Amino acid sequence: MKKGGIKIVEIVLLLIGSFIIAYSVIPRIKNISSVSKDEDMKVFVKRLNEAGAVFWSKSLRDGNNGSIKYYPIKKNLIFPNEIKSYELHINNCGNGMFNIIFEKNIGKKKYLILCKDGNNLMLPKFKLISVEAKK
Repeated sequence: MKKGGIKIVEIVLLLIGSFIIAYSVIPRIKNISSVSKDEDMKVFVKRLNEAGAVFWSKSLRDGNNGSIKYYPIKKNLIFPNEIKSYELHINNCGNGMFNIIFEKNIGKKKYLILCKDGNNLMLPKFKLISVEAKK
């Protein structure tokens, strides 16, 4: 007489198959995570440039020659999880050249955000640089 049910061999094979699938999927998930961080940082710098344009026009209107250094630009941004607002130093924007306003290792990469302050003729400009972090 045959009894229904799962045999121990079937359970072992099921567990082995599950481990093999998990082992092959986990590296892909980590790769997706790093791509997501890159995209978050790119979008954030794009938003910085958009906010910089708004505050540049306010600066011109207020007679500050287009400089955005002392405007509350950080209060008008949504920050990615990797960046805290106190880590972004807008007041270090360079006059006529790019200065580093943010620097941090996130995952396997080092991210730098550079800023060149605005003037009467030019908008402020933000740039993102990412390099593989040294171990």
